[in-house]
Amino acid sequence: MAETDVNLVEMLSVLAEPTRIKILECISREGELCAKDILPMFAITQPTLSHHLNLLIDNKILTSRKEGRFVFYKVDRKSMEALRKLIDSFTEPPVVGKIKKTQVSSKSAEKKPVLKKSSSVPLPKTVIASPDLEEIKKNKKKKKSDKKKKDKDKKKKK
Repeated sequence: MAETDVNLVEMLSVLAEPTRIKILECISREGELCAKDILPMFAITQPTLSHHLNLLIDNKILTSRKEGRFVFYKVDRKSMEALRKLIDSFTEPPVVGKIKKTQVSSKSAEKKPVLKKSSSVPLPKTVIASPDLEEIKKNKKKKKSDKKKKDKDKKKKK
């Protein structure tokens, strides 16, 4: 298996976690997001989100850029295109006469592992449906305006 194929298989392994698929879906839909915008969409802690984001970055599924205190995440289109091509190759009709069948002895197959097991990828967990990003933004604005009103009331009382 070529090095590129191993990388693509590792990408698929990372994407086997439903939470990461949802994170990727949210970022892809919005184009670019920072962790503070992603976190409210999930019933997970900030360290857990950071873990998922780091795995997605380490496996070249996401890219990141820092702007001030915030890190913005974006889908790595080049890697996604390579992954898409791999998956598309499974649906292409076979070309007659192009592939030669070779016989592999059972001893040589046992000695060479096809894919090394990645210990950094945890088992999948249950995913909670994520709310719409626009809904979250509206709720944040409402909370801010409510807080401002409370602050004004406190000042008036003093």
